[in-house]
Amino acid sequence: FFRRSANNAMDVSMFAVLLHLLFLVSRCSQYQIQQQTSLNAAVPVNKGATVSFNPASTSISTSDPFTYRVNIHAQSLGYDLKLSLNDSWSFPSNMSSILSFTVDGSTPNTHNDTDLFLVFAVADEQYLSFYTHLDDTSNIQSRIYYQFANDVDAADNVTGTTVPVSEWLAGDNRMMDRWDRLSNGDEWIVLEQDSGAAAMWPLRFEVLNDPVSDRAWFKFYDNAA
Repeated sequence: FFRRSANNAMDVSMFAVLLHLLFLVSRCSQYQIQQQTSLNAAVPVNKGATVSFNPASTSISTSDPFTYRVNIHAQSLGYDLKLSLNDSWSFPSNMSSILSFTVDGSTPNTHNDTDLFLVFAVADEQYLSFYTHLDDTSNIQSRIYYQFANDVDAADNVTGTTVPVSEWLAGDNRMMDRWDRLSNGDEWIVLEQDSGAAAMWPLRFEVLNDPVSDRAWFKFYDNAA
């Protein structure tokens, strides 16, 4: 998870219940739950899912041990919160499946510029990034960017090997601002159907993978939807 603010330093959020994950697979034309789990600051590892955080921007709340507190001080930070999934959460190659995860939290001051960036990476090689805002200072439509093929920025021209997404998104990238770094230089695709209003907690993200049709879908829902 990435967050960006106009002044690069603010208290942007407190998460009460961090994540609830569902993995569903299609059987007999119906989706059935394959596995599920919930994670927070007190239980960061469970059923092959692990949450880690960057101590430069994120800490566990002293008043609530279940809560992560995120404060952004620099655009160069690689990430704030990271969710890693083992192979038990992998999309099967012979049937459609859905990975759904819900993030619950709060925005202490909606009058401050508070943005949320999400990066979904597969095998640390391909990724899509998503932007939405959590404040009421402006109406900015949500955006998405995807990179499913190697490009100049993501490749090591000396060895010819691909730099992992997690490394490329880190602060040593030539694009220091997160807005540019996650969109390969502001190449965002604006979601025209979005009203631009602030997203409301909790936030739910879904990735549907259908190997039969060779297509995938990314969906976002908030409490106002």
